[in-house]
Amino acid sequence: MNAKLTWHAEEQGLRFRVSDGAGRAIPESAWGATQVRHAAGPASIAPLLTLLDDAGLTVDPDGSLLVPHALVAAWDKHQIAQLGLPPVAPFHLNIRGQGVLSSPAFRFRHQLQSRGGVPVMGANRQGVILRVGAALYSLPDPLFSLIEGMERYNATPESDMDARFAAWGELQALLPEDAVVDQQLRSMNIARADALTLDVGGGDDFDPVLLEQPELDQAARERGETSVPRDLLPPAAQRNFGQRFRAFPDARRRYALSGNWFVMVPEPLRAVLNVVRQMQDAPPERRRAFIANPYAGIKEQLADQIDPERIEGLFQETPAFLSERVEKLGEWHPKLQAFVPQGMMDWFPADERTEPSGGDDGSRGGGAGGDGEEPTVGVPTSAGVVNVKPWEVPDLVKGIRKARQGGEAIFDWNGQLVPADEETEQAFERIQQAKPEPARPVVPIIKDNLDEVGFKSARRLRPGTPGGLPRVLKSNLFQHQHTGLDWLQQHWVAGTSGALLADDMGLGKTIQTLAFLSWVDEQTADNDTHKPHLIVAPTGLLKNWEAEAEQHLAEPGLGDLFRAYGADLRQLREMSGHERRRYLRDRAHWVLTTYETLRDKISLFVDVPWRVVVFDEAQRIKNPGARVTDMAKSLDAELTLAVTGTPVENSLTDLWCIVDAVQPGLLGAHSDFKSTYAVQADADPNVLQPLQSKLERDTRPPALLRRMKQDHLEGLPEKYVHRAEREMPADQVTAYDAIVAAARTSAGQAGAVLGALQGLRRVSLLPDDTEDDGLTDATVQRSARLQALIDVLDEVAEKSEKALVFLEFLKVQEMLVPYLRQRYRLPRDPLRIHGGTLGAVRKKHVDEFQNGKKGEFDVMILSPKAAGVGLTLTAANHVVHLSRWWNPAVEDQCTDRVYRIGQQSEVHVHLPLAIHPRFREQSFDLNLDRLLERKRSLCTSLFAPPAASEEDLSRLAEESLGSRSA
Repeated sequence: MNAKLTWHAEEQGLRFRVSDGAGRAIPESAWGATQVRHAAGPASIAPLLTLLDDAGLTVDPDGSLLVPHALVAAWDKHQIAQLGLPPVAPFHLNIRGQGVLSSPAFRFRHQLQSRGGVPVMGANRQGVILRVGAALYSLPDPLFSLIEGMERYNATPESDMDARFAAWGELQALLPEDAVVDQQLRSMNIARADALTLDVGGGDDFDPVLLEQPELDQAARERGETSVPRDLLPPAAQRNFGQRFRAFPDARRRYALSGNWFVMVPEPLRAVLNVVRQMQDAPPERRRAFIANPYAGIKEQLADQIDPERIEGLFQETPAFLSERVEKLGEWHPKLQAFVPQGMMDWFPADERTEPSGGDDGSRGGGAGGDGEEPTVGVPTSAGVVNVKPWEVPDLVKGIRKARQGGEAIFDWNGQLVPADEETEQAFERIQQAKPEPARPVVPIIKDNLDEVGFKSARRLRPGTPGGLPRVLKSNLFQHQHTGLDWLQQHWVAGTSGALLADDMGLGKTIQTLAFLSWVDEQTADNDTHKPHLIVAPTGLLKNWEAEAEQHLAEPGLGDLFRAYGADLRQLREMSGHERRRYLRDRAHWVLTTYETLRDKISLFVDVPWRVVVFDEAQRIKNPGARVTDMAKSLDAELTLAVTGTPVENSLTDLWCIVDAVQPGLLGAHSDFKSTYAVQADADPNVLQPLQSKLERDTRPPALLRRMKQDHLEGLPEKYVHRAEREMPADQVTAYDAIVAAARTSAGQAGAVLGALQGLRRVSLLPDDTEDDGLTDATVQRSARLQALIDVLDEVAEKSEKALVFLEFLKVQEMLVPYLRQRYRLPRDPLRIHGGTLGAVRKKHVDEFQNGKKGEFDVMILSPKAAGVGLTLTAANHVVHLSRWWNPAVEDQCTDRVYRIGQQSEVHVHLPLAIHPRFREQSFDLNLDRLLERKRSLCTSLFAPPAASEEDLSRLAEESLGSRSA
C-alpha cells in the first residue's frame, strides 16, 4: 500500500498524518506495512513508530499523531530527513544576561547567528519550526529547549521569584557548570554538532573535528546538489575541544570551550566519538590503519549499535583526508628493484669537477638519493663520481686501503673506477663517520601496483561540456593547443582519473595546462565544495609558472596563489591538518610546490582534497622505487595531469610509472609490463606497437597525447643541424692513442670498457689538464672541438646573434667564461647556469639573457642536466653541444630551450666533432653521434628508450677502440 505522510505545526507540537491516495487516514496498525512518501521523496515513519512504543503517545481518533515540540527537537538530522521535515537550522545560539541573576529585573537575551557570528534577521518560530524569510528549518536541541526556557523565564512575573528560580533550574541543567560567575551570566555561544571528521597530524596522531552539516531544501536536492559539511567551531575553540576531548577516557555529552563556546553532542555522534577516543590510545600500527580507513574502523565497532548509513552521515570523509590509493600510514622503506633497469647516467662519469646532482631547492647536492629511496651518496673523485650507499662505505674504504697497499693507482669497485689515493680514502671515511640517519617519518603507504594491480582507477562523471575557451584566457592558441585543450576537457567530462600530456618540448604544454585549469574553474564555479589546484614543479620552474599565468590569463587568472615552498611553507607547518585544509579551501585557488617539498613534507599535502594535480616535468616521478613517486601517487585529486616532453627517458619503466600515477592500473602491474614490453623491446621494437595503441587510440579519450616538432606544427621555425668536424691536433691524437693502447692492454678486465669510454670522451674535448693561466688561444688550438666551437661563435658574433653552449664539465665551463668575454669584448661575463645555480639566480640569468639588446652578440654556458628543462631562451637561435650526452632525449631537451614556440628566427644546432686522423669514421665523436641518431630515430615513432644500453656502450667501445667495424 502506498501512502502520503504530511505534517503541520500546532502550538503543542507537530501533527503527522498518514493517508492514502484519496486523503483518507490509514490506521496506525497498518503504518508498518505501508510504503510512505513525503513531499520531497520516500519517507520512513520509523521515528513515529518508536514514539508510539517508547513515549506513550497515541494516535488521535482522526488518525493523526501529535508529537510535542520537545520530542521533535530531540530527533537527529537523519530522523528529521526521514519524516520530510525542514532541514536542521544551520545556526548557533548566542546567549547573554542583562543584570544580576538574583535580581528580579534580570533578563535573558538570545540571538540565533550564522557562520561568523552574523545575526539571523527576521526569524519567526512556532515551536521547533523556524521560518527565516521563505526558508523553513527545524530547531534542534539544545537550541530549542534553551530558547523555550529563556522565553519562559523572561515571561515569569518579576514578583514570582519561586517560579523564576524553578525556570532557572530547568535552564541550568542545559548550560555548562561555569555559566554563572559572580551572579553574572556569561555570554556564550551554544551549538550542536552534527558530524565529525579527523584532523590527522604529521605522524599517527589525530583529533576529531566537529562539523555541522546543513540539510538541503527540496529544490536544492532536485538540482542534484549535495550538502557540504562545515566546521562547527572557530579554530581556537576547535583546538580547545581537541585538548578537552583527550582529557577524558570517553566522549562527553557537553563541552564548555574557549571563546565562550558550549557544544552539545547528540548520542549517536557520541558513540562515534567514543571509537575515536579509543583509537587515540591504540598502538601506533592500529592508529595508522584507522587513519587510512576510519569509516571501516568505526563501522566495525558500531555495527550492532548504529545503522551503517547513519555512520556515513556521522563521520564525514569530506574533505577526504586520504586518497583511496593509500593503504595505510607507516615508515617508507626502499623497494626491491631487481626488475627496474639501472639508469645510464653513471656510464659516463665526468671529470673531477663534474656536474653535481643538485636538489630541487637549487642547492649543490651530492646525493643521488634525492628521490627518497635508500640514499645514494655521489662523491666526486679524480676518476669521476663514485655512487655508493651508506652501508657500503666501510667495504669501499677497505678496498681503497688494500689497493693502496698493493701499489694500485685505481681499482674497480662494482663497475666503478675508484682512485686508490689518500684524498679519496679520507672522503669516504668522513661519510663513514657521519651521524646515522634519523628515524623515518610516518608517510602514506600506497598500493604500488609493482607485483600485482592493487589499485585501479575508476571513472566518475563530472559536469561540463568539452569545447570552448575559458573567459580569462587572453593569449591565442595554436591549432594543436586547441586540440590539446579539447582533449583535456574530454578527460574531465568523461571522469577519468588523469592524463599524460607528452608533447615535444617547446609546443606549449604550460599554456594548454593553464587554459585547462581555468576552464575547470569555470565548470566548477557553482560547486559548493571549493578545491584548489596543486602544481608540482622543479624549483627552477616555479617562477616560470607564475610568469606564464600572468602572461596568458587575464584577471583574476587562477585566483589566489599559495607558494608552498621556501619561507611561505612555515605558515602551513604551523597549522593543524584541519586548519591547513580550511585555509587552502578558503584562501587558496592554486598552490605551487616542489618535488622535494612534496617528498619531505607529504603530511602538508596528503590530506588535502585537490581539484587538479599537475606534475610538471613528470619524469621526476619516473622511478617506481623512489619515495617521491609514492608520495606523488598518494595525493587525493579529482584529476591528475602529468606533463613531460620525455615520457621515456631511460627505460620503459619511466612510461609505466608516469601512467600509473595518472591512470593507475591501465598498464597493469609493473612486473607484467616489464616482461611484456621492456625486456623484448631491445630485441624487437615492434613489440611496442600494442602499447602505443593502448595509450593513444584504445581508450576514449586517449590516455596520452603526444605531438612532435617534426609533425610541422604551426608556430615553429625551421631547424638546421650542422656537424662541425675538425681533425685532432697532435697533442690530442697522442692522448687519444694512449687511451686506446691502454684499453687494448687491459681488455677483459673489470671496468676496462667504461674506463676507456670515459677517457676517450674526456680527451676528445681536451687532451689534458690546462695550464694555470686557464683557457688561452694556445689551449684552443690543442682541441679540435674547441676550435670548432670558436669558429661557430665567431660566425654567430659576426651576425650579431646569440648562442647557447651546453657542456657538463664544470672546470671547462669556468675557463670559458673569461676567455669568451675577452675574445668577444663582452660588457660582462657570459651568464652560466649549472646544478649549483639557485632558482632565483637562474630566473635572473634567464630574464637578463632574454631581455638583452636585439642585434647584439651574447653567449650563455649551461649544464645539460641542470638547464635542459623548463627554461625558455628564445633570444638565442644557435645551440652548441660542446660535449654530447649519452641520451638523445637530454640533448633534445637542451636544444628545445631555443627551438620552441615563440622563436622568431631559424634555429641552428652545432655539433663540434673531433676526428682522429687515423681512425677517421671510427673516431669516438662520430661513433657516439651515430649511436645518438640511431636511438633518436627509434624513439621518435615508438616509445623505445632513448638511453644507451649496456650493449650500445659495448659496441661504442669496440668501434672506437678499433676492434669492430661500424
